[in-house]
Amino acid sequence: MANIRVAKRYAKALIEIAEELKKLDRITSDVQLIDSVIRSSRDLQLFLKSPIIKEDKKREILKEIFSDSRVDPVTLKFILLLVEKKREDLLHDIVKVYQQLYDEKMGIVTAEVTTAVEVNNSDRKKIEKKIIELTGAKSVKATYKVDPSIIGGIVIRIGDTVYDASLKRKIQLLREQLIYGS
Repeated sequence: MANIRVAKRYAKALIEIAEELKKLDRITSDVQLIDSVIRSSRDLQLFLKSPIIKEDKKREILKEIFSDSRVDPVTLKFILLLVEKKREDLLHDIVKVYQQLYDEKMGIVTAEVTTAVEVNNSDRKKIEKKIIELTGAKSVKATYKVDPSIIGGIVIRIGDTVYDASLKRKIQLLREQLIYGS
């Protein structure tokens, strides 16, 4: 819990710096690159979390990975600051929180959509349009899952809010009505 709070402070600081320098898009793409590099390398994850490896070695390796114009100098300085403050193990959490803050700032809502069967592209567009209407967001980042146990219909999760229009839920409600009355 404390790590998330710390990650949020760093992510917030980075997004404020990015806005101030008018490099929000560039730094956001850097953050996404960093996230994909970290997720793709188990060795890098272990390296970042290792208390045995000295700060100088971590700085050297991270400079090697992210320099050569792969990331903006501001982003590289930020990564090196994390190493200096011994917070490099939070890099993945910081990236995640940064992305959430960026999405919030840009009016992008993240939704998890569950259906009983695979949904085609035209239906996905309709679902995303409905999510925009429900939330007032500018756009939607939706991930789609198939779960045959919901029988039919749709379940949409946006943050802590769940819109459950599944047949499974409707049957459950009907059953409760029959057992306990109206």
